Amino acid sequence: MLNNYTNMRSSRKKITAFGQFSRIYAVIGVLLIAVLGIAYFYQSAPPYDASCLPFEKQDNQEGYCYATCEDEPSCAALDEQYKIVQDTFTNGERILYYNSSPIPIPVPEDGFGPSDDTIYTIHSVKNGTLGEMSEFSTQLYEEYSQPTWNLISLVLPEIASRYVTEFAGFFDYAGGTGAFVLPTDETSQTWSININYAYFYTWRNTLFDRGDSIHTLLHEIGHIITLGDAFDPGTYKYDIEGNLNENRPKCYTTQFFEGCSKVGSPLAIFAARFWPEAKGEGDASGPYSPEKFVSAYAATNIAEDVAESWAAFVLLDKPAGDTLAERKILFFYEFPEFVAARADILKNIHRLH
Repeated sequence: MLNNYTNMRSSRKKITAFGQFSRIYAVIGVLLIAVLGIAYFYQSAPPYDASCLPFEKQDNQEGYCYATCEDEPSCAALDEQYKIVQDTFTNGERILYYNSSPIPIPVPEDGFGPSDDTIYTIHSVKNGTLGEMSEFSTQLYEEYSQPTWNLISLVLPEIASRYVTEFAGFFDYAGGTGAFVLPTDETSQTWSININYAYFYTWRNTLFDRGDSIHTLLHEIGHIITLGDAFDPGTYKYDIEGNLNENRPKCYTTQFFEGCSKVGSPLAIFAARFWPEAKGEGDASGPYSPEKFVSAYAATNIAEDVAESWAAFVLLDKPAGDTLAERKILFFYEFPEFVAARADILKNIHRLH
């Protein structure tokens, strides 16, 4: 969703709470903060509270299902069990498992986002590989970085990873977001993935990576795939300092917060085809109905609609109907690079348990 960029910027600057920071860091910190923060929110109820799979256990305290393995052979066997089950899911079971929620989500006026006092452990990312930790971030959550990035990597196709230059992790039990992504400058060609470990780790300190987490990650990756390098240069509404871009040229496609969508880009085509009532405004919203949107959250605005439709494209069967929601899923089948990315992701889905 579209966040108030000023709030997101101030939130990310809370990293400085753990030490003495120079004037140089203040400048660097500002440069790292994007004009747009896109956060995907899942309600705080336990993810997927349906019956556990036969080989899983139920955690009655937290209300989730889990499975464990001891060594490489037992983990390989567990992978195979998940693969067998997930390969036999009906489409209806996938909708439940991956939490494509039809329940309307009330969105606060200033959007969902981390708490103001949130601090982050930040790493560079290059060619899909987690790099060094930033000297300007806290070391507090460093132990979570690589295991979480390993999880992300399983569903991060090359068409998205080429834009990702930063990963940040944080714990925020009070905030309203499980994950968000944001571009790191006005070009929208470099992106940061931010994960709230409170939504991804159990009280046993193990990764919770069943359906709800998979959906969350794919939604955020969908933002990067559809918004990365999707805008004409210099057409953003505000710069990273929050100043109005008074030199912004007229937009003849759809104007999003971070820029005017490029003619012929998947984003511009999606907006024109499925949101004609938006009249060129990317922050337009619409009333939810299952015939029009793949989930309630998709009705928030065009960016959320395209990200949710992408997640449904990856996780659900190819639609056979002709509702507007189904046509949004079918839209992605028109692009060979998206179809190839879907195939790569589905090869690894069964490992996300």
